[in-house]
Amino acid sequence: MVSNADDYSDRLARSWAALERIASAYQGQQILAVTHGGVIRASFVALGKMPEGEANRITSANAAITEWTSAGSVDARGESRWRLVRHRDVAHLLSSGVQVT
Repeated sequence: MVSNADDYSDRLARSWAALERIASAYQGQQILAVTHGGVIRASFVALGKMPEGEANRITSANAAITEWTSAGSVDARGESRWRLVRHRDVAHLLSSGVQVT
């Protein structure tokens, strides 16, 4: 373990808060976030309502695309409902001949 490093829950909470701020600030617009796997895992908690303890099972490939949409869908409380469109999508890499591991 790295000294003075955030623990998993702190990183997840910070990423979750950032995703919610971004989604709120740019509601109704397309957003591109280039990030690492920790934030992708946080998206499953923040947007997909996955229990925090299960998010560590989410894996991603380097340069893969994870896409979420709310497309104006809201729940009974008026909060955006998110739907996972794709995860670990590497088709853009395969078509260019890049070897994916």
